[in-house]
Amino acid sequence: MKDYGFVKLYRSLHDWEWYTEPNAMRLFIHFLTTVNYKEKNWQGRIIMPGQTVTSRTKLANELKLSEQEIRTALTRLKSTSNITIEATSKYSLVTVCNWEFYQSREDESTSESTSESTNEQPAINQQSTTTKEYKNNKKEEKEINKHIDYPQMLFDFYLTLGLMKHKAFTSAMRDAISKAMKDNKYTIEDCKLLLERHKMVVDITMNTQFPVKARGLDVFFGQKVYNAKHLICSEYEDGGKYYELYLNDKPQDTVEENKSKPQRTNYGRDEE
Repeated sequence: MKDYGFVKLYRSLHDWEWYTEPNAMRLFIHFLTTVNYKEKNWQGRIIMPGQTVTSRTKLANELKLSEQEIRTALTRLKSTSNITIEATSKYSLVTVCNWEFYQSREDESTSESTSESTNEQPAINQQSTTTKEYKNNKKEEKEINKHIDYPQMLFDFYLTLGLMKHKAFTSAMRDAISKAMKDNKYTIEDCKLLLERHKMVVDITMNTQFPVKARGLDVFFGQKVYNAKHLICSEYEDGGKYYELYLNDKPQDTVEENKSKPQRTNYGRDEE
């Protein structure tokens, strides 16, 4: 087998939400190993590191998957801002988000020259080196997280739910999401769960006497419940008014899995 170099895979990949989804996982690893590692000219345009020119048909042939399976995997990776896609009539330009942070080339120039001497070190030295590498990886992961645009990621996820057709991601949405995440100590996964519950409640009440209307991102995360002090989104936390509707419609086994998700604070249950 030819040596085409290597890419870095962090241990935290095991905690990635698509780790157990085989097609999305395969496709993402495929992108990591096929995107440019240096700037390159292609048909009059510059393809940057972390980018590759491809198509659904080509990806289907390379991974031995159907085009529908490729389309679904691409949608999932886009919804969590792992990739972006610039589509044209002839090809698609795929960009692996934050590729430069995952695949930093620092220390690469010294790795080959020190590999032989490192292998000869006593086991205790190798263990300390592993510990040091682990700490460095954790530091790199924290650095990566600083560059993750969580509000934009949540906007992309929101569009996949089909609640409202936002034309663009606005500063009002960004401010509302950022403040809600900070004040309520939400993680990005918490926010996604609240939106999923909102989507379900909107669907199950659609043809009832009192339908719950779909909320835009800025309203959902930024507007308070009528005559109350808490945000609309908090009504979808565990114990919230609309969470009860979610519980009644959600299969019980899935509900039990989500018990550790966003917990409702000591708010009232005022009507909107």
